[in-house]
Amino acid sequence: MKFFKFVLLLATVLLATGCAGRVEETTNSPSPPVPTPPEADTLYFMGRASVRIETTGGFIIYIDPYAGTQKDYEKPADLVLVTHQHSDHNKINLTKLKDGGEVIQCPNDINSGEIIEASGIQVRAVEAYNDNHAPSGNCGFIITIGDLVIYHSGDTSTTDEMAELSEYGIDYALLCMDDYYNMGPDEAMEVAKLINARHIIPIHTAASGNYSQSNMDKFTLDNKIALKPGDETILNHD
Repeated sequence: MKFFKFVLLLATVLLATGCAGRVEETTNSPSPPVPTPPEADTLYFMGRASVRIETTGGFIIYIDPYAGTQKDYEKPADLVLVTHQHSDHNKINLTKLKDGGEVIQCPNDINSGEIIEASGIQVRAVEAYNDNHAPSGNCGFIITIGDLVIYHSGDTSTTDEMAELSEYGIDYALLCMDDYYNMGPDEAMEVAKLINARHIIPIHTAASGNYSQSNMDKFTLDNKIALKPGDETILNHD
Protein backbone atom coordinates (compact mmCIF):
# COMPACT_ATOMS: atom_id res chain seq x y z
CA MET A 1 0.00 0.00 0.00
CA LYS A 2 2.82 2.39 0.88
CA PHE A 3 4.57 1.42 -2.33
CA PHE A 4 1.41 2.19 -4.35
CA LYS A 5 1.10 5.60 -2.70
CA PHE A 6 4.77 6.32 -3.45
CA VAL A 7 4.34 5.43 -7.13
CA LEU A 8 1.21 7.57 -7.36
CA LEU A 9 3.01 10.54 -5.73
CA LEU A 10 6.00 10.14 -8.05
CA ALA A 11 3.75 10.07 -11.12
CA THR A 12 1.97 13.23 -9.99
CA VAL A 13 5.28 15.06 -9.48
CA LEU A 14 6.60 13.99 -12.88
CA LEU A 15 3.38 15.05 -14.59
CA ALA A 16 3.43 18.46 -12.94
CA THR A 17 7.11 18.96 -13.81
CA GLY A 18 6.51 18.00 -17.43
CA CYS A 19 3.63 20.45 -17.78
CA ALA A 20 5.67 23.24 -16.22
CA GLY A 21 8.47 22.52 -18.63
CA ARG A 22 6.16 22.69 -21.59
CA VAL A 23 4.66 26.01 -20.40
CA GLU A 24 8.12 27.47 -19.91
CA GLU A 25 9.19 26.35 -23.37
CA THR A 26 6.14 28.04 -24.93
CA THR A 27 6.69 31.21 -22.91
CA ASN A 28 10.35 31.47 -23.95
CA SER A 29 9.56 31.10 -27.67
CA PRO A 30 7.24 33.99 -28.58
CA SER A 31 6.18 34.50 -32.19
CA PRO A 32 8.21 37.23 -33.94
CA PRO A 33 6.35 40.53 -34.43
CA VAL A 34 4.77 41.02 -37.84
CA PRO A 35 5.54 44.43 -39.44
CA THR A 36 2.42 46.52 -39.93
CA PRO A 37 2.21 47.96 -43.46
CA PRO A 38 1.05 51.56 -43.96
CA GLU A 39 -2.73 51.78 -44.11
CA ALA A 40 -2.71 54.35 -46.94
CA ASP A 41 -0.38 56.01 -49.42
CA THR A 42 0.99 59.15 -47.80
CA LEU A 43 2.92 62.30 -48.69
CA TYR A 44 5.12 63.92 -46.04
CA PHE A 45 6.29 67.53 -46.58
CA MET A 46 9.72 68.46 -45.20
CA GLY A 47 9.79 72.07 -46.49
CA ARG A 48 11.01 73.92 -49.58
CA ALA A 49 10.41 71.40 -52.42
CA SER A 50 11.34 68.33 -50.36
CA VAL A 51 8.76 65.57 -49.97
CA ARG A 52 8.64 61.88 -49.08
CA ILE A 53 6.03 59.57 -50.59
CA GLU A 54 5.30 56.20 -48.96
CA THR A 55 2.97 53.62 -50.50
CA THR A 56 0.94 50.90 -48.81
CA GLY A 57 3.47 48.43 -50.18
CA GLY A 58 6.28 50.19 -48.33
CA PHE A 59 7.77 51.85 -51.45
CA ILE A 60 9.62 55.04 -50.43
CA ILE A 61 10.29 57.99 -52.76
CA TYR A 62 12.12 61.20 -51.86
CA ILE A 63 11.87 64.20 -54.20
CA ASP A 64 14.33 67.11 -54.08
CA PRO A 65 15.97 66.24 -50.74
CA TYR A 66 17.12 69.36 -48.90
CA ALA A 67 14.79 70.55 -46.14
CA GLY A 68 13.92 68.69 -42.98
CA THR A 69 15.79 66.91 -40.22
CA GLN A 70 17.96 63.82 -40.23
CA LYS A 71 15.01 61.87 -38.84
CA ASP A 72 12.91 62.85 -41.87
CA TYR A 73 15.32 60.86 -44.06
CA GLU A 74 15.69 57.78 -41.83
CA LYS A 75 13.53 55.55 -44.02
CA PRO A 76 15.66 53.95 -46.77
CA ALA A 77 14.55 54.90 -50.27
CA ASP A 78 13.53 52.84 -53.24
CA LEU A 79 13.77 55.96 -55.39
CA VAL A 80 15.27 59.44 -55.02
CA LEU A 81 14.30 62.06 -57.62
CA VAL A 82 16.03 65.40 -58.21
CA THR A 83 14.43 68.01 -60.47
CA HIS A 84 17.62 70.05 -60.98
CA GLN A 85 21.05 70.73 -59.56
CA HIS A 86 20.48 73.83 -57.43
CA SER A 87 21.75 73.23 -53.90
CA ASP A 88 18.28 73.51 -52.33
CA HIS A 89 17.07 70.49 -54.32
CA ASN A 90 19.89 67.97 -54.71
CA LYS A 91 21.16 66.92 -51.27
CA ILE A 92 21.05 63.21 -52.08
CA ASN A 93 23.60 62.56 -49.30
CA LEU A 94 20.72 63.06 -46.84
CA THR A 95 19.09 59.87 -48.12
CA LYS A 96 20.06 56.23 -47.92
CA LEU A 97 18.97 53.58 -50.40
CA LYS A 98 17.50 50.15 -50.00
CA ASP A 99 19.22 47.32 -51.84
CA GLY A 100 18.34 47.99 -55.46
CA GLY A 101 17.28 51.58 -54.74
CA GLU A 102 17.89 54.21 -57.43
CA VAL A 103 18.76 57.90 -57.65
CA ILE A 104 17.46 59.69 -60.76
CA GLN A 105 18.64 63.26 -61.26
CA CYS A 106 17.77 65.80 -63.93
CA PRO A 107 19.67 66.46 -66.15
CA ASN A 108 22.27 63.78 -65.33
CA ASP A 109 20.00 60.74 -65.65
CA ILE A 110 16.81 62.04 -67.25
CA ASN A 111 15.61 65.01 -69.32
CA SER A 112 12.27 66.45 -70.33
CA GLY A 113 10.36 64.03 -72.57
CA GLU A 114 12.04 60.89 -71.19
CA ILE A 115 10.46 58.11 -69.13
CA ILE A 116 12.12 55.80 -66.63
CA GLU A 117 10.60 52.70 -65.01
CA ALA A 118 11.84 51.93 -61.50
CA SER A 119 10.42 48.98 -59.52
CA GLY A 120 7.05 49.30 -61.24
CA ILE A 121 6.92 53.09 -60.76
CA GLN A 122 6.84 55.22 -63.92
CA VAL A 123 8.67 58.54 -63.84
CA ARG A 124 8.06 60.92 -66.74
CA ALA A 125 10.21 64.07 -66.97
CA VAL A 126 8.36 67.16 -68.19
CA GLU A 127 9.35 70.74 -68.97
CA ALA A 128 10.33 73.10 -66.16
CA TYR A 129 11.93 76.48 -66.87
CA ASN A 130 11.87 80.26 -66.49
CA ASP A 131 14.36 83.14 -66.48
CA ASN A 132 16.16 81.60 -63.50
CA HIS A 133 16.09 77.98 -64.66
CA ALA A 134 17.26 76.91 -68.11
CA PRO A 135 15.14 74.18 -69.76
CA SER A 136 18.25 72.13 -70.50
CA GLY A 137 19.02 71.61 -66.81
CA ASN A 138 15.59 71.36 -65.20
CA CYS A 139 12.51 69.21 -65.28
CA GLY A 140 9.35 68.38 -63.40
CA PHE A 141 8.18 64.82 -62.76
CA ILE A 142 4.92 62.99 -63.36
CA ILE A 143 5.05 59.92 -61.15
CA THR A 144 2.59 57.09 -61.75
CA ILE A 145 2.11 54.60 -58.90
CA GLY A 146 -0.59 52.16 -59.95
CA ASP A 147 -3.65 54.34 -60.53
CA LEU A 148 -2.21 57.30 -58.57
CA VAL A 149 -0.63 60.17 -60.56
CA ILE A 150 1.52 62.81 -58.82
CA TYR A 151 3.10 65.86 -60.47
CA HIS A 152 6.07 67.65 -58.90
CA SER A 153 6.68 70.88 -60.79
CA GLY A 154 10.30 71.43 -59.82
CA ASP A 155 11.32 75.07 -60.14
CA THR A 156 9.38 76.66 -62.99
CA SER A 157 6.90 79.16 -64.30
CA THR A 158 4.25 78.46 -66.94
CA THR A 159 5.66 76.28 -69.73
CA ASP A 160 4.39 75.50 -73.23
CA GLU A 161 3.77 71.90 -72.22
CA MET A 162 1.49 72.59 -69.26
CA ALA A 163 -1.66 72.79 -71.38
CA GLU A 164 -1.06 69.12 -72.26
CA LEU A 165 -0.50 67.87 -68.71
CA SER A 166 -4.24 67.54 -68.09
CA GLU A 167 -4.13 64.46 -70.32
CA TYR A 168 -2.29 62.52 -67.60
CA GLY A 169 -5.13 62.66 -65.09
CA ILE A 170 -3.06 64.18 -62.29
CA ASP A 171 -4.39 63.44 -58.82
CA TYR A 172 -1.96 65.58 -56.81
CA ALA A 173 0.05 68.49 -58.22
CA LEU A 174 2.90 69.94 -56.17
CA LEU A 175 3.34 73.48 -57.50
CA CYS A 176 6.12 75.92 -56.63
CA MET A 177 4.96 79.50 -55.94
CA ASP A 178 7.65 81.62 -54.26
CA ASP A 179 7.07 84.59 -56.62
CA TYR A 180 10.79 85.34 -56.81
CA TYR A 181 12.73 82.56 -58.49
CA ASN A 182 9.55 80.98 -59.87
CA MET A 183 5.91 81.71 -60.50
CA GLY A 184 3.87 83.24 -57.71
CA PRO A 185 0.51 82.17 -56.28
CA ASP A 186 -1.57 83.96 -58.93
CA GLU A 187 0.28 82.32 -61.80
CA ALA A 188 0.24 78.98 -59.98
CA MET A 189 -3.56 79.18 -59.81
CA GLU A 190 -3.68 79.62 -63.58
CA VAL A 191 -1.35 76.63 -63.98
CA ALA A 192 -3.61 74.61 -61.67
CA LYS A 193 -6.53 75.30 -63.98
CA LEU A 194 -4.45 74.34 -67.03
CA ILE A 195 -3.33 70.98 -65.71
CA ASN A 196 -6.71 70.20 -64.11
CA ALA A 197 -5.32 68.25 -61.15
CA ARG A 198 -7.74 66.99 -58.48
CA HIS A 199 -5.67 68.43 -55.64
CA ILE A 200 -2.95 71.09 -55.42
CA ILE A 201 -0.21 71.04 -52.79
CA PRO A 202 1.75 74.33 -52.72
CA ILE A 203 5.53 73.83 -52.31
CA HIS A 204 8.59 76.11 -52.55
CA THR A 205 6.39 78.91 -51.25
CA ALA A 206 9.25 81.09 -49.93
CA ALA A 207 12.00 82.94 -51.80
CA SER A 208 14.28 82.12 -48.87
CA GLY A 209 13.57 79.62 -46.15
CA ASN A 210 11.39 76.55 -46.29
CA TYR A 211 7.88 78.00 -46.05
CA SER A 212 5.84 81.19 -46.51
CA GLN A 213 2.41 81.41 -44.92
CA SER A 214 1.73 84.60 -46.88
CA ASN A 215 2.13 82.92 -50.27
CA MET A 216 0.24 79.86 -49.05
CA ASP A 217 -2.70 82.11 -48.12
CA LYS A 218 -2.64 83.85 -51.52
CA PHE A 219 -3.32 80.54 -53.27
CA THR A 220 -7.08 80.40 -52.82
CA LEU A 221 -8.37 77.54 -54.98
CA ASP A 222 -10.74 75.20 -53.18
CA ASN A 223 -8.73 72.08 -54.06
CA LYS A 224 -5.65 73.31 -52.17
CA ILE A 225 -4.09 71.04 -49.54
CA ALA A 226 -2.08 73.31 -47.25
CA LEU A 227 0.90 71.55 -45.67
CA LYS A 228 3.47 73.11 -43.37
CA PRO A 229 6.91 71.50 -42.91
CA GLY A 230 6.39 68.35 -40.91
CA ASP A 231 2.80 67.79 -42.11
CA GLU A 232 1.58 64.64 -43.80
CA THR A 233 -1.45 63.94 -45.97
CA ILE A 234 -3.12 60.76 -47.17
CA LEU A 235 -3.10 60.31 -50.95
CA ASN A 236 -6.57 59.12 -51.90
CA HIS A 237 -7.10 57.21 -55.13
CA ASP A 238 -10.74 58.20 -55.70
